[in-house]
Amino acid sequence: MGFVVRRKRKTPTLQKSSHKEPDVCLSCRDLQITSHFWNILIQFLPEQKSKGCTVSLQGCAKKRYALLIRQTTEGKRMDLQYSDQKIEVSEKILTSLDRFVLDFIRILEQKTPYVIVSGYVAILFGRSRGTEDVDILIPFLEEATFDKLYQALITSGYEFLNAENSDGLYDMLSKKMGIRIAKKDQFIPNIELKFLKDEVDRHVFRDRIAVSMPGASFYISPIDIQIIYKLWLGSDKDIEDAVYLWEIFKNNLDHNRMKSRMKEFGVSGEEYGIVV
Repeated sequence: MGFVVRRKRKTPTLQKSSHKEPDVCLSCRDLQITSHFWNILIQFLPEQKSKGCTVSLQGCAKKRYALLIRQTTEGKRMDLQYSDQKIEVSEKILTSLDRFVLDFIRILEQKTPYVIVSGYVAILFGRSRGTEDVDILIPFLEEATFDKLYQALITSGYEFLNAENSDGLYDMLSKKMGIRIAKKDQFIPNIELKFLKDEVDRHVFRDRIAVSMPGASFYISPIDIQIIYKLWLGSDKDIEDAVYLWEIFKNNLDHNRMKSRMKEFGVSGEEYGIVV
C-alpha cells in the first residue's frame, strides 16, 4: 500500500559548534564534540551506559560528531518488552506530563479510539526534552458524538484554547484543523486533537501500538513510522527524536519494511546512524 505525502520534505541541517575545542563535561547533559575528542569519549561511554544513560549519535561522522547522552526519568534505561503490536514498560516513574496525557486519554477513550503521535512518543521512552503539546489523532466523529466528548471534557475541568463553542470546534476538526485542549487556566501542556486526514494518518491509526505500564495503558504510533516521519520533518529536534527512538528499538524493528517505507517518504537515515 502506498502513502500519500503532500508536503515537500525539508532538508535537515546541522549547525557546527562555535567552539573549536569544547570542554568535555562528564555528565548526563548534551555533549557537542568534534572528532578530536571522539577517542576520549569512546573510552567514557561504558561508564555512562552503566549509569543508565541512553546514547545516540547524531550527524554524519565525516562532517561532525555529536553525542546525545540522555538520562531517562528514572536515571536508567527502562525495561522494555517489545512485540509487533505491544510494548510493555516497567520501572518507569510517571512524570507530570505522563499523568496529564493519561488523565485526558481516560476521558477520550470512552468516546472514541485514538492514537498518540509525534514528539511525546520519544519523551515517553525517556527522551529528555520539553514539549508544549501532545498530538492525538482520532477517526471522524459524528457531531453528536463530538458534543458528548466536549461536554465530558468541560465537566472534567478542561478548556478548549481555540475559544470556540462545540459547533465551532467541530467545524475546525471537519476542515482538517487541530483543536487545543488544556486543564482549566493552564495553557501548557495541552493536547492538539485532529481527525485522521490522509492515508498516512489512517495507516498509523490502523497499526497503532499498545503501550502498557504499571497502572496505565494507551496507544501510540508504530515506532518505525514515527522514526521515518521525524526524518521527513527534518528539524534538529525531529532528527534527534528519530535517532533516540532508533537507538532504543532498532533491534526490534523490521528493517526491510522500514527500508521500503523510507523510499515511500523519500528519506534516508544513514547520515544519522539509522541504517536499515
